[in-house]
Amino acid sequence: MAAMTNDFSALAAPDSGLWPVSKKPEDKTKGEFVRLVWRELTPDAFTTIQEFDEWFKKTLVPRTIESLGGPQVGGMLLHVKFKHGGVAHFMRWVLMKFTTTTSPQEAAAAAAEAAAEDARTAKLMKEKAMVYPAILPRTRTITRPRPSPPPKPAGLAAMMDDENLAMLEVMQKEGPQAAMEAMMEAAGGDYAEMRMMYG
Repeated sequence: MAAMTNDFSALAAPDSGLWPVSKKPEDKTKGEFVRLVWRELTPDAFTTIQEFDEWFKKTLVPRTIESLGGPQVGGMLLHVKFKHGGVAHFMRWVLMKFTTTTSPQEAAAAAAEAAAEDARTAKLMKEKAMVYPAILPRTRTITRPRPSPPPKPAGLAAMMDDENLAMLEVMQKEGPQAAMEAMMEAAGGDYAEMRMMYG
């Protein structure tokens, strides 16, 4: 396997917080890889970007390749399924699907706050129904037609992420040259980074 180099400076400092997600993600096109990554992912696998990088290189990649049939077969399957950079594409996919910048403590606090808010809302609704029981049945709801939602993208645009859709919009409105300039600017003038970001 070729040596991997990753520049996380665009993401954040190596000691920035990064944690495994608590719910198994879905990806119908890469179901076997979801299963293999989820099998190796433990709640304490990493807590920083640097620890993620080490876990990915020393644990996930070797075990995934071995599970897929060893260095030759597994390496080939990894490059076939992640055709936009092989292992580097696999790493970006794992980062997007299996990590979060919200710590477990922050997530638990947010969930508790949401549950408390739900309980307060339910209590207020119950009190309101008790205070106005005779009025509520007689009120009528006036419904107005809702505007139609904007059309969903079709064709290749339906498969694009938000960043690529934004560049498609620039290309449609201002032309290919403007889209190229916008992509290069978003990548900080680095052609290789632009290719990784936009394919």
